[in-house]
Amino acid sequence: MATRRSENLKLLTGYLIIWTLIFALLFASIGVFFTTASADVVVENVHLNQTKDISLSADFKNNDSKIIAFSYNVLFDEREILSEKSELDKNETKTVNFMLPVETKNSLYDCKKHNLTFFIWVGGQKRTYSEEIIMQGGTFNIEISPDGKKCFGVPIEMLVKDEGGNIVKNAGIIIVKDETEVKRENTNMDGIFKFSPSVYGVGEYTITIREHDKISDKFYCDKTIKFPVKGRMEIMHLPQYAKISAQVELYIKMDEISITS
Repeated sequence: MATRRSENLKLLTGYLIIWTLIFALLFASIGVFFTTASADVVVENVHLNQTKDISLSADFKNNDSKIIAFSYNVLFDEREILSEKSELDKNETKTVNFMLPVETKNSLYDCKKHNLTFFIWVGGQKRTYSEEIIMQGGTFNIEISPDGKKCFGVPIEMLVKDEGGNIVKNAGIIIVKDETEVKRENTNMDGIFKFSPSVYGVGEYTITIREHDKISDKFYCDKTIKFPVKGRMEIMHLPQYAKISAQVELYIKMDEISITS
């Protein structure tokens, strides 16, 4: 009888030890989970840097008293441009500079608002930070000849200057007619670009002027100009004197326009 009680007591003691270990492990796991979940990386001071080149910088701040390993993704207008891993010491703030893909940099020269999104992953938890960025650039001054309406048979000349009135050499020119790109060229050494609409036909023209290198220590926004080009009709030899009810002959000169399908 005493022996059986002793054996039961040993079994009970063993069960208690096992359950104690189970609960200890369980609470330790819960503690680790909450410690990880509470760990936080904050993104601050997002800047578009316009120094020698265009880049981004941001501060990653660890608000926890422990070292944090994390990963992050950066999206520009919903397109991923960066995916990295990093680590922060306790209460550390680290400034990170990002070089931008060429396509992303070219998009910034429209000098409009763009969305930048950071996805921060810490211990399986995701935090999202969003910023709006806009490039601050100069504005080209464009002189166009002839002024006013543009005709099919008349060449068009454009003079490109910076904000200080200086000519801009080798500025890129892109000509789009009816949503189709038809020509790329640069301004000459006098800042002038010429083209003949008769080569491309009548329609809606969009001219984009761009120079992505600094001019007088300043970046310049892309400049877009739109105008229609139409055929010209001119009345020739209009009689100087005409009588009521008299028959009059008119001579009309029109641009010869080839129609293509």
